[in-house]
Amino acid sequence: MSAQDQTLGRRIMRLPGQFLLALVNATAILVIVAAVLAIIAFNRFETAGANLAADLTAKAVSQLGVTPEALRSKLTSMEEKMESLKTGLAEARQNDDGPLRTQIVDLDNTLSELKAAVVKLGNAQPAVADAAIKQIGATVTDILLQLRNCGAPGTEMSGKGLDLQAG
Repeated sequence: MSAQDQTLGRRIMRLPGQFLLALVNATAILVIVAAVLAIIAFNRFETAGANLAADLTAKAVSQLGVTPEALRSKLTSMEEKMESLKTGLAEARQNDDGPLRTQIVDLDNTLSELKAAVVKLGNAQPAVADAAIKQIGATVTDILLQLRNCGAPGTEMSGKGLDLQAG
């Protein structure tokens, strides 16, 4: 046997070990790629959730017809009226007062306004659900278009303007 035959024999004997090392390296690379893709997917879901929450809030506020600040001020004024009514009722037990009746009427008007706002919010439920479904559909469409075209995350491929039923 020559020296070249011994070297070839050693190389063949090392092949299974090298093959096993290559499999471990490939597995490690695939695990890293899967982890990166999972992080990207979680980021997309978080962004979609934030967009959905913003859209739902905007839809509910638009159905209500009142800005959040105005609603907050109405609730604050109602709280103040309730507190003054509470003290007024305590005083009314001691003597019969006419201003107490006007406060009760004001409170009744405020409560009827808030009831109307709550009814509007209840009527907005189908519109809010439609907005949520549209937002989820647009997000899924964008993801599928990027997967189909192997587009980079920075490229703009919005499916919002597409008519998927036309073709």
